[in-house]
Amino acid sequence: MSVHLPRWYTAVSAVMHLELMGRVRSKKWILAMLAWLVTLVAVWLGALALSDYFSGEPFTAQDRYFQSSSTFAWMLLFTLLVALIIAPALSSTAINGQRQTSNLAIVQATPIASWHVLCGKLLAGWVTGAVFVLVAAIVLGVIAGVTALSGVLLMKSLVFILFEVFVVCALGLGFSALVVRPVISVLLTYLVVGALSIGGPLAFLFTINPMMDRVEYEAQYLEYEGTDDPWQDAPDEEYPGLNENPGWVCRTDSGTEYVSHEDRTWWMNMSSPVVIMADAVESITEQQNVEDGSEGFSADRYNVFDSISQGIALVRIPTASEADVRAEILDVDPPRISSYDSCYINSEGLIVPLEITMDGYDVVEDRFDDGDDVPEWMKYVGHSWYWGVGLHLVLALGALTAAWVRLRIPVKRLPSGVRIA
Repeated sequence: MSVHLPRWYTAVSAVMHLELMGRVRSKKWILAMLAWLVTLVAVWLGALALSDYFSGEPFTAQDRYFQSSSTFAWMLLFTLLVALIIAPALSSTAINGQRQTSNLAIVQATPIASWHVLCGKLLAGWVTGAVFVLVAAIVLGVIAGVTALSGVLLMKSLVFILFEVFVVCALGLGFSALVVRPVISVLLTYLVVGALSIGGPLAFLFTINPMMDRVEYEAQYLEYEGTDDPWQDAPDEEYPGLNENPGWVCRTDSGTEYVSHEDRTWWMNMSSPVVIMADAVESITEQQNVEDGSEGFSADRYNVFDSISQGIALVRIPTASEADVRAEILDVDPPRISSYDSCYINSEGLIVPLEITMDGYDVVEDRFDDGDDVPEWMKYVGHSWYWGVGLHLVLALGALTAAWVRLRIPVKRLPSGVRIA
């Protein structure tokens, strides 16, 4: 009994088979994979050796676990970055390269539809990249098994890396269809990948200062303006001779507070695959009953994924408006004039010293409150990655749509320098 496969499956698989056969004719790819395996093993062992060399103290079992976790996370990011470097070369010449040799015209002359050609080329590029990622998974899986690290972390990371390879291959196909010269399409693909990886976070940094609000207020400051040294005979007193020595004054001066609003532009970071991956695989759990007996959150017990994800969570917290900060600073009982007063003069004309409570400062920087309650930023950890994934999906679909339009036949208009056969 013969199995009849759908026509679209046969067409797509035929195109993908042709593409893959063209890639594996040379045996150099085997050497490349072996070199990649050796590189990963060398990076892992080298990182552990350097960590031991510079530690200065013998590692406990708990220290060794967290050291391995940190090294493992860095290796996953290293795999992602190398995949982003390789992926543009897998598809960014798949269309314009074959147009120059007229091979594409031969395929288009068959009953195969344009979207069949597009899907076959996309899958061929993605499968090639997937082989590279899966080879890395062998080493990373061994490391995870030897060091008893989370297999879930590894699986999440590999799935995301495969997704990013798919996105970059889609972008490469789009530029390959839109641009005549293969060199230019490769260059444009690399530029877009670089802009997504670095440009978004850089743009976010550049918006921090312009998005700041300047809050001006007046406060009363206790100062000594006399000519003698009031602490000479009373070195342990905070304000020796206060209200007796005329050198002590409570003067009014202006102050400035800056309110940062990173919560308005945090989303710019989500263009970066590194940031998306860190937040996607992140799952913070409170570390308790560790060997040293400490409980609660401890920054040195987390890897690079935690650091990036927590950083994004911190800047997502809605900050107080300029009006709210000013109202908080001025919310005091007379004769005080602001919450930043270090003194005031009472109804009897005496200087009353104050300890600065920084009430206004609490309004500005409450995002860093790590008190007994769970900090507000914790609710954002691991809940930002889908913004970036959505952006990358839109870019990939847009690139594939552009490629499909340019592959349709009959061709109504050809760019200059392009031939059909």
